Amino acid sequence: MSDTVDRVIEQVKQYVEVRYAGDWREAFKDHAGPDGLMDRGELTALLASASVPGAVRRRMYAHEAVELLDADGDGRVSAEELLAKMNPPEPEPTDEVADQEGEAAGR
Repeated sequence: MSDTVDRVIEQVKQYVEVRYAGDWREAFKDHAGPDGLMDRGELTALLASASVPGAVRRRMYAHEAVELLDADGDGRVSAEELLAKMNPPEPEPTDEVADQEGEAAGR
């Protein structure tokens, strides 16, 4: 991912943290359309709310976000699709890490 995209993601994360106390579902509900999904226009509005500069850039980022997040190919983003990318599950510890954690707990 480019530095610019990383900065945009961080801006959106900060916006959700400040405005919604980190509640991505609530942020999604506020920006989704009446169908409960976000299209490119609604994602563009979210980016504007997060103070991402430049209308053309916001539209470009929204287009890229739909391409990245739209798992079912319907051209829109569901809350589940967004949450899967923004809050990925914690990786399972490897056997080596689990062994080290076990040793540390046994001390």
